[in-house]
Amino acid sequence: MAEGRAGGFLIERAGAHGTFLVCATGKEACGFITNKPKNAKQRKAMQKTTCPVCQGAMRLRLPKEKARKVALSCCKYPHCQGVYWFNGKGTLEKVKARPEIGPPCPECGTPTVKRGPARTGHYFWSCARWRSDGSGCHARPIWITSTRA
Repeated sequence: MAEGRAGGFLIERAGAHGTFLVCATGKEACGFITNKPKNAKQRKAMQKTTCPVCQGAMRLRLPKEKARKVALSCCKYPHCQGVYWFNGKGTLEKVKARPEIGPPCPECGTPTVKRGPARTGHYFWSCARWRSDGSGCHARPIWITSTRA
């Protein structure tokens, strides 16, 4: 093991929704938790892939609903929104362009992200913690009036 690196390894645990993997150093020291990979492609992708935004570790997220896709998400979520999605063949899809970061959210101070176009064709800044189910930040969008190339 390299000097200065944490000496953890993954332990398989059983939970209410199935088995998962956690870091042996404990939640306070590391906090890494991930779903257990279902096949070799998922395991290899989880080990070799870094976050497209912050270059950090990725964790496997298996959906509870069958209609949703398997994903690798950044361990620093919600502060980092990096994600890779698996396609129907079990391989990782190409990464979308990194979203533009805007002014801080007036409600919670989190940097906003560029979203849109809306039905009107205009783009807007929206809090990264906003969720369609109402569980996140409730700040109103900031409409972008200037044209950007």
